[in-house]
Amino acid sequence: MKSSNLTIGRWQASSLAVSFVVGASTLVLPTLAFEIAGPVGSIWAWLSITIITIPLILIFIDLGLHDFKIGGIADYCKSSLGEWSEFGVHLTLLSALLFGVPVIVWITAGFFQKTLGIDNNWKPIIAHSILIALSLNNMRPLRKSTRIAFLSFCLLVSTVFLVIILNIGAFQVGLKEFLGSVFQITEWKHFAIRDNSVTWGNSLKASVLVFFGYVGWESLTFYLKDLEDREKNISFVYWTSFISIVLLYLALAITVSGAALSGLQFSGEEGILKLISWKPLYFTLSVIMLVVLLANVNAWLLGGSRQLYQFFCSGLIPGHWTRSLATIDYHGVPRHAVAFYSILGTILLLGLDFKWISVSELILFVNQNWLVLYGGILLHYFQRAKSLREYVIVLSATASFFILVSVFSWGILITLTYFLFSFVSHFLRRSSTGGY
Repeated sequence: MKSSNLTIGRWQASSLAVSFVVGASTLVLPTLAFEIAGPVGSIWAWLSITIITIPLILIFIDLGLHDFKIGGIADYCKSSLGEWSEFGVHLTLLSALLFGVPVIVWITAGFFQKTLGIDNNWKPIIAHSILIALSLNNMRPLRKSTRIAFLSFCLLVSTVFLVIILNIGAFQVGLKEFLGSVFQITEWKHFAIRDNSVTWGNSLKASVLVFFGYVGWESLTFYLKDLEDREKNISFVYWTSFISIVLLYLALAITVSGAALSGLQFSGEEGILKLISWKPLYFTLSVIMLVVLLANVNAWLLGGSRQLYQFFCSGLIPGHWTRSLATIDYHGVPRHAVAFYSILGTILLLGLDFKWISVSELILFVNQNWLVLYGGILLHYFQRAKSLREYVIVLSATASFFILVSVFSWGILITLTYFLFSFVSHFLRRSSTGGY
């Protein structure tokens, strides 16, 4: 059956999933992991996080098939924590998505400015232009607005393939060193690869970093209701996008490691394009990566605006203006929510323009919010688990949760404050209506 403008097919959904997960991380995570853990340790880091992520994928597939909720991860968290948490869950999710948009827009604008070689003063103008253009794109029917994601997927795969082909010698060196490490482990805490020392501690540190290269599949729950033949296609979408991203990251990690072992010097923030020495090709691939980054911004705007729409549909904030934001057009697009979401993003971008806030502060805040939501999803899955398979999956996923928890400091209390406010307001509402 041919998809209508109101639904998306399995390949469109898979490419959109990739664009949710892949963005700026493709440029710098492989080299940042190398900088922390070294040539072989960084590959171990990618492999370990890949294994940790598998239970997460299984959880989202199971929930999508057997416990589908139209509100996505917000409904899962509310179900696990109770009715009192609804306002806190929505606010946490909106904060994660809303504060993430200006970060990605700002990174994309900076990459755009450097690619064109123009003055840094143009960066704010470029950032606001990107946000406005992609907000307008998200006011189109869903099937049309996600075409950029499929184009991004094709370009990204082509770019990575080209980078590896042009550095096939480095890929072979990196692969040989890694395979050799498997058979040269000398003790639990330390193993040696010829003249390169690798410690498990550095690999673990790099693993925590690269985990955020795998964050994003949660966002698929925002539009599973729009997936054509959901029960048939959901597993295909998750596994296709997951395997594509795993192969992409591992291939890049191996190539970066091999290039470093072959004598190439670069810092973590320079990214994979340092592997391209021919300037015309470097410029071409930079333009391609810009398309990938734009697709990533588009995906965040899509997920955020849909979540904002769901929030206003919940009726947690009464009023005529909130009801107007909880409307959709005849194509099923919440245009008012998209516009309001764009305005909020513009305000945050102004904060970056005038240096009232920094990109690193926004990233930390985004990660903390996602971590709290991640815990709520695990709790929901644990509460509904019945079989041994389900208990094994949730316990495995919980291990990755505690690894991430160990990274954050007291700053996560900011996110937990949402839930305290949510509990108090719920208690007061119930008390005023005689619910207690």
